[in-house]
Amino acid sequence: MHKAMLGWGFARLHADPCVYYRVTALGTVLSAVHVDDFLIVSSSPEASRSFKEELKSLWTISDLGEAHFCVGIAISRDQAKRLVSISQTALID
Repeated sequence: MHKAMLGWGFARLHADPCVYYRVTALGTVLSAVHVDDFLIVSSSPEASRSFKEELKSLWTISDLGEAHFCVGIAISRDQAKRLVSISQTALID
């Protein structure tokens, strides 16, 4: 997976080796990898689609849509207000 990500033009963050990023004419993509799960954040739908097509070229993938929960963290978005909130209330409960 690492070799594929580098081949597609991604670089790995020095601070967290499971986070990759790429900047192209389509936009910026950040991808966090946990075991066999990818969390994708991008600046444009086109950049996301392009990355997903690259993933599909090597592996069978399932696109679960917008993330609501990842690695014990709840994620909520308010697009109108341009806000993203995260919470670990489930862990506390």
